[in-house]
Order: sequence, then structure tokens, then C-alpha cells
Amino acid sequence: MNSKNAQLRRLLTSCFPKMRGMPVGIALLSGLIFAPGCSFAPHPADLTPDYAIPDQFINAPEQQAVEIISSESWWESYDDANLNRIIDSLLVRNLDLQIALSRVKQVQANLKHARSQLWPALNIDGTASDSKSIFMMGDMIIENENTDYSLAAGLSWELDIWGRVRNLKDAAVADLRSAQYDLTGFYQALIAQAVALYFDVSVLMKRVELIEFNSQLYTLEYTLLQDRYTLGVGRKADMIQAEQRLAGGEAQLARERQLLEFSRHQLALLLGIYPGDVENLEISKLPDLAEIPAVPVGIPSSLLEKRSDIRSAEYKVEAARKKVGAARADLLPRITLFGNSGYRSKTLEDLFDDTARTHSMGGSASGIIDWGGKRAAVRQNQESYNQAILSYQQTVLNAFREVEDALVLVRESGTQAEQSRRQVRLADTYLTIQEGRYEQGLSPYNQWINAARGWVNAEYSAIQSELSALQSRINLHLALGGDWLDSRSG
Repeated sequence: MNSKNAQLRRLLTSCFPKMRGMPVGIALLSGLIFAPGCSFAPHPADLTPDYAIPDQFINAPEQQAVEIISSESWWESYDDANLNRIIDSLLVRNLDLQIALSRVKQVQANLKHARSQLWPALNIDGTASDSKSIFMMGDMIIENENTDYSLAAGLSWELDIWGRVRNLKDAAVADLRSAQYDLTGFYQALIAQAVALYFDVSVLMKRVELIEFNSQLYTLEYTLLQDRYTLGVGRKADMIQAEQRLAGGEAQLARERQLLEFSRHQLALLLGIYPGDVENLEISKLPDLAEIPAVPVGIPSSLLEKRSDIRSAEYKVEAARKKVGAARADLLPRITLFGNSGYRSKTLEDLFDDTARTHSMGGSASGIIDWGGKRAAVRQNQESYNQAILSYQQTVLNAFREVEDALVLVRESGTQAEQSRRQVRLADTYLTIQEGRYEQGLSPYNQWINAARGWVNAEYSAIQSELSALQSRINLHLALGGDWLDSRSG
């Protein structure tokens, strides 16, 4: 009991330093008067990173863009009407988004419940009973019949003297804000996933076309070698090798078509439609990277205000802090007022007579001794609070890493796409030269076919590089917190 008194004294003096040295009873009585102005929650932790944040991201481009890109509809910068229609449909039909919205509504309901605990609870109770008993008294049989009717209204109210209910309400508010930021993050990630998948389908469609053309080249080569072998001027080994290459091309074409269908089905799942219906969606070719506005990056410190996961983690810290306060306040007695007023009578006709009126009122204090259960709850909530702080710090570090990674990918994938497209131009020039030489009889057919295959391979590699560059832009968009900054504003 002495340890319990010491803990109560420490708890009260944490809010009221002048109570130091007072007996526990007097401290409790003083707390009843002054406690409504105090919160037993820990002081807010300093969430400022303990490392220096540079003035700009290390891998930020030297020259910023001058064109503003809307943060709410960044995908419109690709100037693709088909993509815009798909995003509009996504926001209406996606089932995962509807589930996420439902979860936020669930947290909102929890907040309403927490707020309701601040006010008195009113109960209306009505009963009607009829009982009959028979017993022996000597030689006599006695029957006893009893009827009882009652109607009463009861009122109970926990006086939130120590702030337990207020802290729980504040924690519910923070939980709701965290859930709303989680929803924002999910919204951003869902759109990014749809845009990336849309581009993936576009690339796969182009890849199928390229492999079909490659198969035609294999077929042409095999036909020519077969004719030469039939005429006795070609070797059977060359014809078999050509047929082997043809079979490999057909197998590759089957794989590409499979991947295309799988990606279309995944896009259909995002849009909440049957997989077969996605065939009716119009998919545009990849946008020209040179025509897409560059991404303004801004300053690193602004990331702490924009990233939805950071803001969510911040409110998770606040919710955990308030829950510690509620657990601490629960160490002190719960003071509850209650009252009851109504009617009670043996007959239904006399139920509302003045003589049948009943009432009662009083109060109670509970929750003093629980064999350490509440102290364990305080420790549990304190550790949850410590974990929330550490999780926030980890989230911030991860956010900076994601931005730096995305900036590297944007720069390097852009260079790779540019050089891959240069290879296509060179392969196209070489193909034109070989085609002309073959038509003039200056070079054999296989040099022209090899040049055509070289062009196919270069184009295949180029569209993959362009897809990677577009995906890196999407990743940068997410890493920056779903926002694009106008460099001219700073």
C-alpha cells in the first residue's frame, strides 16, 4: 500500500508540484478541485530529427523546371485522355479504395463513441413481473401471488476529474487524423499503381508487335533457307538452325502475350471490372519523355509537411501520448454520480400515482486497488508511445532515402532511355542501308535480316528504358509526398 501511495503522490505532483510533501488524502482532495486543468499525458516529444537536413536533396537536378504541375492531378501532365478516363473510373470503382474509406469511417465512429463518454448516460428501464408461490404453514396451504410494475429513468455520469476520458477522446481525434493521412497515402499509391500499370500494358502491347515482326523475320529466313535446301544450293544444318530460331521466336511471342493478358487483368482488378471487359479500354502509346515537364523537387525540410506517412506517424505519436495520459489517470479513483427517478406499483392502474413515485441519487468511487493491473497498463502504453516515436523517426529517414533513390533513378533512367533511343535511330539507319544494298544485289539477304533483328532488339530495349524512366517519375512523385513544387515560388 505504501508503494501505491507513493505512486499516487508522484502522479499528482507531476501536475501540481506544490502538492509535494502533502499526505495522499489531502493531495487527492486538492486534485479533485484543480485536476480538470491538468493532463497526465507526457509532455510532447521533440520530433525534430537529430541530424542536419541539407538545403537541397543531394541528387536534385541542378536546374529546376519552370512549369507548374498540379499536385492533385499530376498524371494529366502526360496529356493522355485515355489515362485520365481510367483514373476517373479508378476513383469511383476501385474496391480497395472503398474498403479504405470504410476504415476511416470506422475510426470516425470510434471518435464519436469517445466523445459520448464525456456526457451523462441516460437509461430508461421498464419492468412487469408476476410471480406465484405456494407453501405449507401447519395444516394450511398458503398461496402468495406478487405482481410488480416499474418505469424509471436513470442517469449516470463519470466525472472526468483526472482527464481519463478527455485523453481518450484526444487520442481518438489523433487516430482519426492518422487514418485520414493513411487514406491520402493509399489514394496516392493507388493512382500511381494504376498509371504504372497503364504504361506497362502500353509497353507490352508494343513488345507483342515487335516480337510478331521478329517472328515474321524468322519465318522469312526459314522459308528462304528451306527453298535453297530444296534447290540443292543450301545446307540442311542452316535450315534446321533457322527453324530452331523460329520456334524460339514463337515461344517468346507466347510469353509476351501471356504477360500482356496478366497485366490487363490486373488493371481490370484495379478498376473493379471483369477481366474480359478491359479489352474495351483504349490504351495509348508511351508519352514522349522530351515533352513531359521536368519534376521540380523543392527543399528537403518540406517533405516533413507533405508526406502522408510522416504526418500519419506524427499523429500516431500524439495518440499514443494521450493514451499514456488516460492510463495514468486511471490509476486514480473514478468518481461517478448517479440518479434514478420513476414509478413502482403493485398494479398497473396505480403505476403513475404520486404514491408510486421513487427516486434515488448518489455517487461512487472505484478503481483504487487492482493488484498492479493498471500500473501494467501504464507501462504498456508508455512503451507503445516510445515505439511510436521510434517509428516516426524511422519513417522520416525512410522518406528521405526514397526521395534520394527516386532522384537517382530519374536521372540515370532518363540517360539510359535517351541513349537507348539513340541506338534505335542508329539501328534504323543501318537497316535502311542494308535494305538498299540487298535490293541492289550488293549484300546477301542475311545481312538485311540481321539488321532488321538489330532494329527490333534496339526498339525493344528502348521502350523498356522509357518505361523505367516513366516509372521512376512516378516513384519520385510518391516519394515527394504526392506534391509537385513550383520552383519559381521559392
